Amino acid sequence: MTKQQEGKYYILLLITSLLWDGNFVAGKFLVGHATSFVLPEMRWFVAVSCLIPLVWWKEKQLSFPKQVLFPLIWMELTGVMLFNLLMFKALADNVGLLSTLNPVSIAVVSYFIGKETLTLKQKIAMFISFVDVMIVMVHGN
Repeated sequence: MTKQQEGKYYILLLITSLLWDGNFVAGKFLVGHATSFVLPEMRWFVAVSCLIPLVWWKEKQLSFPKQVLFPLIWMELTGVMLFNLLMFKALADNVGLLSTLNPVSIAVVSYFIGKETLTLKQKIAMFISFVDVMIVMVHGN
């Protein structure tokens, strides 16, 4: 991989992080104006409105194989709908706790379900994140 390609990937990761964090910032601003059910619907309406023309332009169709229907519905219910519902609920309280626990919960689920192994550095980082969350939850006491 060349330095130019590597730089491109770092820029894409940075944009991803900014968009992900922008979701929390925008959500925190909007949480007082709509319910935690309406906000994800509005967000996904905008996303789908942008993605459908893009998929049509790229693929020239909007269909998909029938065997992926159940996995798509399952991912929508657990990974998208449940996450957004809980995120916007948490935004009313303390989004920092949610965003700090995201990587930890992903690593733990990956370990148990995907049989992924964790390095010592990852375990130490998760422990530090968990301790930080606990300190915030007890207000430093």
